[in-house]
Amino acid sequence: MVRSFVYEGVASLERGRRERDELPTTVHCGVRVDGHIVAVGTINRDASPRNDHTPVWRIRGMATLPDHQGHGYGGLLLRHLVEHIASNGGGLLWGDLRVDAVAFYQRHGFQVQEDTYLSAQGVPHRYGETRISARS
Repeated sequence: MVRSFVYEGVASLERGRRERDELPTTVHCGVRVDGHIVAVGTINRDASPRNDHTPVWRIRGMATLPDHQGHGYGGLLLRHLVEHIASNGGGLLWGDLRVDAVAFYQRHGFQVQEDTYLSAQGVPHRYGETRISARS
């Protein structure tokens, strides 16, 4: 099984593209296994609604294909995105986290607040954040 990272627009982002997706500080990343993208995620500079720490990054669009979940691809992708932040000065990483993914983010060091709210699509979310140290 060949695993590689790909930096390119990925299919799951097509339906949810935002203005920030085109900024030079936005990173779209995916994990490719045997030539197929199986996990994707995006980070971009975006102020946190609950923390005024700077610099700040937002994670969104994290997803792994259902038949590839449980193999560590999401964690591999998240660690890669965190490394990108660390090598670019570090900072606060925050996100609106799907409630069913909260345990995943907590395993990766996110502090998750207890209040639950619905996304525009009606999916329950919680706010979570973690601080990433700069790597020299």
